[in-house]
Amino acid sequence: MKKILLQGYYGFGNLGDDILLLVCFRNIKKHFPETELVVFSNADAKTAAYLPEWLGEHVRTINYAAREHFDLIIHGGGGVHYDYENGGIFYFVLNRILRLQPSWLSKLFFWYKRIKGREHITAAKRIGLGIGLGTFTNSSKKFYENLVIMNSYDYLLVRDSFSLLLARKYKMRSQLLLSTDLAFYTDYWQPVKKANHNERKIGFVLRHWKGGNDYIDDAINVANNLAKDGFSITFFLFEAVHDLPCLQKLPNDYAVVKWPDDGANRGKFFDRFCEQSLVVSARFHGAILAATFQMPTIGIELDPKMRTLTEILPQSAQLIKKEDITTRLEQTVLNVYRKWPFWQARAKEDYEKNYKLIVSGVIAFNDFIRRENEAI
Repeated sequence: MKKILLQGYYGFGNLGDDILLLVCFRNIKKHFPETELVVFSNADAKTAAYLPEWLGEHVRTINYAAREHFDLIIHGGGGVHYDYENGGIFYFVLNRILRLQPSWLSKLFFWYKRIKGREHITAAKRIGLGIGLGTFTNSSKKFYENLVIMNSYDYLLVRDSFSLLLARKYKMRSQLLLSTDLAFYTDYWQPVKKANHNERKIGFVLRHWKGGNDYIDDAINVANNLAKDGFSITFFLFEAVHDLPCLQKLPNDYAVVKWPDDGANRGKFFDRFCEQSLVVSARFHGAILAATFQMPTIGIELDPKMRTLTEILPQSAQLIKKEDITTRLEQTVLNVYRKWPFWQARAKEDYEKNYKLIVSGVIAFNDFIRRENEAI
């Protein structure tokens, strides 16, 4: 492979996606050093300015305006294909038709775009690496475009069994392999681990949510009660620009650690993150990152994606619906803290299981690329 495009939600200052990018980038650099790597990013130059420091070198970026052909496009991790919003009657009818023959119709639409010249960025092969598939509303405006991409994968490594089920439902023709989230490949991104101590420190990972931020007020009330009980509270924002509405809600007397406003310096951010005894997270990757540092986590279920945590982290993750924050969260935190060694041991088990799973998955992915290279 002479030229590979890494595609994802990159360059926007989202910590979870930045880690997924770093894992993909370093894996290709290590095993295929002669390959030219290009990063897809629709972020403006100012927002994405941290990428060279984060990746450790300058890298060329392109956006949707580019016209370029690649040997391979890698969709590197994250919840990629889903849409919880409704469209109109036109999309409802269109989606009903597409669901009858998703594989054949998506292939037809793909070639239509090629012939009409609407497919600006093309590739000989396409791979999904550690991605999550989600559901689409019956009238989703994004379903038909996502269906085209989903059925153009030649190799697909999914991060959970629900994604595997959906891949089969959509009759995806690619080679399918069940694995886990790329962030568990900690060799490629994680700084030196700090020992976790059973201290009275709780980290809250919040996010701006289009469904409404009322849950933040409830979480702050719980944090206030825990602070009165002697706990030290730190709030973490994994995407500083997007999560600005969260910052505006937070009281000034709490510490707030932001990414990447506090720099793309991994050590500074993760030193603070690792000080926590447990993490309460409204972000999927907030819970995943806590597990990689072998910390127990409590997830706030804002959307269906969070439900997969109980499969990926069956020993150490607990879920609370946003409606139950006021009635359940404080007591759940206290219960975990009282049995912290027990929960920390379970988090360690979850991490070790997922680490082995993602390493074997990435090895299989690398072998696939080698076979493709030999076939050229």
